Amino acid sequence: MIKKAISIVLSFLVLITIFSGCTGNDKARGTADYVELCNYLDLKIPTEEYAVSDEDLNTAIKLNLCEFDIEATKLTDEIATKYFSVADASSAKIQIKREIIENRFFEAACDYIFNNSKIIKFPTYCNEYVDKLVETHKVCAEEQKIKLEEYFLTTFEMTESEYREAALWGYADYMILKAIAEQEGYSISREERDELVNYTAEFDGITYNEAVELYGYEYFDYLLYEANLKRIILVQYEDEILEVL
Repeated sequence: MIKKAISIVLSFLVLITIFSGCTGNDKARGTADYVELCNYLDLKIPTEEYAVSDEDLNTAIKLNLCEFDIEATKLTDEIATKYFSVADASSAKIQIKREIIENRFFEAACDYIFNNSKIIKFPTYCNEYVDKLVETHKVCAEEQKIKLEEYFLTTFEMTESEYREAALWGYADYMILKAIAEQEGYSISREERDELVNYTAEFDGITYNEAVELYGYEYFDYLLYEANLKRIILVQYEDEILEVL
């Protein structure tokens, strides 16, 4: 069974393409009806999964300096105060290191959660929209005047059946994130979704409506459900993170 590795490649493509317009009785039901969650509040993640070496930290510092467009090779107290809102370079390094640890811990947690939660069954509309997704690729294959199987092999390095399975597992990640949100009593507000859409639109240099048309609302919902899980994980495992820090 193709699981996490391939689903990552296609998850955003799947989310952008198949969520828009999903309808039917299945969608009205709670996601928990389709997902059996693992105990995401009792994870045992080895510290080596998210430990940060000096080389890692130095690389991250350089990337931060580039991000702020700072022409410097060293993180100084002045830079730390101005760009990182901390007292000195030492505090900024701790801040950057913590961010790396948090991101690595969350990535490791997501791998565990996605791989140990179970999809009881996929809603019927998932298969329907995977079919529609494949149909769009048939058009692309015809435009390139190649067989569909060749198209999948050259474009995605997988067969059509592998692609179909990967597309479903890309959707499974969304279902798991949404099931966790439902269990935690979190629902996405119009305001926070609009804020994310506006940020993306500004970053891409397009309008709000163009961003929605390009990505689909559910793509932004995926990111918000993911952010919700990250908040939960970082609070729950604060002590473990501090141990590595």
